[in-house]
Amino acid sequence: TLTSSIQHGSSGKWGEIPMPPFAQLSPQDLQTLATFILHQ
Repeated sequence: TLTSSIQHGSSGKWGEIPMPPFAQLSPQDLQTLATFILHQ
């Protein structure tokens, strides 16, 4: 899921630049960020 990719990081999904993990974010912040990304 997108929230998992934000929390744990990912690579190769949206281009060549890897996305670093953001493990320090709360579940609510992860959901807020994912919602923002999907509404762009």
